[in-house]
Amino acid sequence: DERFLTYGREHCHVRRLLSIDGDDVTIGSAVTMEQTSRVRGPLVFSRNGKYAATSVKSKQAMAIVLNPESGRILTRIDPVAARTDNAGHQYGCSFAFTADSTQIVTADHTGLVTVWDTASGNRIRVLEQFRKSGNHQPPQVALTAAGDVIVAGGFADPRVTIQRLEPK
Repeated sequence: DERFLTYGREHCHVRRLLSIDGDDVTIGSAVTMEQTSRVRGPLVFSRNGKYAATSVKSKQAMAIVLNPESGRILTRIDPVAARTDNAGHQYGCSFAFTADSTQIVTADHTGLVTVWDTASGNRIRVLEQFRKSGNHQPPQVALTAAGDVIVAGGFADPRVTIQRLEPK
């Protein structure tokens, strides 16, 4: 979000409002996001600004959805996989919000690409399983304005796939 400066700390993200007036830049007071076990990636904002999400190292979730105004955790994404697959040495996940911010697509370090309901954290459907080998970054996810999900694999599975978010 271009109005904010966001940076990660070991257990949370901090967000500050930026005010720009010509050559003058003012950095506002900090809003510290609710703490998690460990932050594993950037803080990504939904297009409507209502949500922010980050990947975490936790047995409670693979990723969390936060309220960017208060910093409170709203939803924990994929707690089942986190209990079994979110070991300390693993990379987290990559994700992207849909244009209307109602869904979030994740690709976790096991290679699983999944669509989730942003507000509830409920799984909507699994899109794809990429191969995983060793401790490598998860596939990268992007969404187009037309509703296509683009997934780029990594070291063990270099495929790039494009599929519809909503099945026809």
